[in-house]
Amino acid sequence: MILLGKYIRWFDEINKNDIPIVGGKGANLGELTKNGVNVPPGFAVTSTAYKEFISISELDEKIKEIINSFSVEDSAQLQQKSEEIRNLIIGNEVPKEIKQIIIDTY
Repeated sequence: MILLGKYIRWFDEINKNDIPIVGGKGANLGELTKNGVNVPPGFAVTSTAYKEFISISELDEKIKEIINSFSVEDSAQLQQKSEEIRNLIIGNEVPKEIKQIIIDTY
């Protein structure tokens, strides 16, 4: 159960103070749920799950290299490098432990 809370949080467990953990959309859904708005039951995947995915997939150093390889002032390069990072993330499988918890929760 400890991993469940580490990787996912139910909407009724989160609020606006949890933006660093579940992002703005997740926190807003938590606020709506807590205030009685008819929100379908659901959960948010935590930033911990994302960070561990990046670390286990060994993408952290690759992403840092890409970020350090261009000037953010160049919007064309920024767009290209953002796409490279997105493709790195999409191209890697979510680690089994994280994936299983998300699937089981769903």
